Amino acid sequence: MEPHVCSPRRSRVSSVATCLTFLILVPWAVVAAKEPADPNLPSSGPLPGQIIRDPEHPQWLMRAGGQHVFICGPGDPEGFLYHGPRRADGTRDGQQVQMIRKLIEHGGNCIYLQTLRGYDVNGDGRSDGGGDGTADHNPFIDGDYRLGIDAAILDEWETWFTLMDDAGILIYLFIYDDGDGPWPYRPGAVDPGERDYVETIVNRFKHHENLIWVVGEEHDDADRVNDIAAIIAEADEFDHLVGNHHNSSIEFKTWRDDTVMNHHAMQFQADTDEVHEAAIKARRLAEEAGPAGDGFMVIYSESTGSQGNNVDDTRHYNWNIATAGVMPMRLGMMIYDTPPEALEQCRILQRFFERTDFYAMANHDELAHAGTRYVLASNGDSYIAYADGLDGASAERLGLKNMQPGVYDLSWVDCVTGKTVKETNVSVSEPEATWTKPAGLGREVAVWIRKAK
Repeated sequence: MEPHVCSPRRSRVSSVATCLTFLILVPWAVVAAKEPADPNLPSSGPLPGQIIRDPEHPQWLMRAGGQHVFICGPGDPEGFLYHGPRRADGTRDGQQVQMIRKLIEHGGNCIYLQTLRGYDVNGDGRSDGGGDGTADHNPFIDGDYRLGIDAAILDEWETWFTLMDDAGILIYLFIYDDGDGPWPYRPGAVDPGERDYVETIVNRFKHHENLIWVVGEEHDDADRVNDIAAIIAEADEFDHLVGNHHNSSIEFKTWRDDTVMNHHAMQFQADTDEVHEAAIKARRLAEEAGPAGDGFMVIYSESTGSQGNNVDDTRHYNWNIATAGVMPMRLGMMIYDTPPEALEQCRILQRFFERTDFYAMANHDELAHAGTRYVLASNGDSYIAYADGLDGASAERLGLKNMQPGVYDLSWVDCVTGKTVKETNVSVSEPEATWTKPAGLGREVAVWIRKAK
């Protein structure tokens, strides 16, 4: 079904009459209004530079034809698209552009946002949806789903998404907030209005490279989730990742062996000192799924026990999840009120990881030695070691067990300040190796240790 987008702002009564007349008298016009295909884009398969799963390391992301990507940033604001009062033409008088530019300046390469957060079915001005938004937190004309999608609203979204996409910021786009849409549903029989809504959103925004689709937040109806996911995948010939989200669940409860979904937007309630173990379990479940063990990949998109803008807690949260072999987003990081220092912590971690071969690694905390707390490792020749308590002369050393003898290069980072130090041609002769952190680095550091070429 082609997108149903009735545009220009009008009153509710005249909108219905105009749209019905338009569709009855000029049935071809909706098809004709569809944007022509760009001849420079591939007819199917990922766009050049698009975020995809690494086919060789399916728990990680990379760019089609390019480098690997490490996501670290806000798991908010859910209501990004609806920030600010709604103008008469449906657009918003909000801080969306300022928020995006704040990420560009300071750090954080994702925004967690939703297209449908509330709607009014009964006409009383109150939201009847199950989401966290108000009755006008939707892209419908006058907020009424019966009047169709307002093209002016989608046009405004496009300007924001383009700014994000050009900056390499992931558009982590949920179709639904906590509640489903206003359309009735029976398993295997998605309402035409709901299908039209999903297809319209997908067809309008699928050309963005930095995009992951998520069916819904806290959605546990496996039949409906998989039916909507199938509509997304069918409409998106560029094969963006498609996922779903649950209420505090390490398990991907709506995933099936025959699903088109390949991404788990994990929410799990855990404190900052607990998210490491939760992320390890989530990755293990992801690796065990499917006949080939590559059924889906996971991002720790929300931890309801750890949230907000505290800079130190954000840093520990991020590193605790990253060193489990999973990428972190931070709930409660609303951007507009987030201290720049908290966003900078995301960028320090992202840049460190993207300089390494993290995509070939998995968690191996059993290798931790001396002051090391957590370890990622790959094939015995590349490691990331993290320590958050290297204090005093007796605790300045970070180490690993079961090392292979050889010559290694070490790339250090101060996790607080981002200062980096490189050491080359460091000899390792014993299985239990230790290294003194370089001068000028603080008590919280990470180091990439790899065999010299």
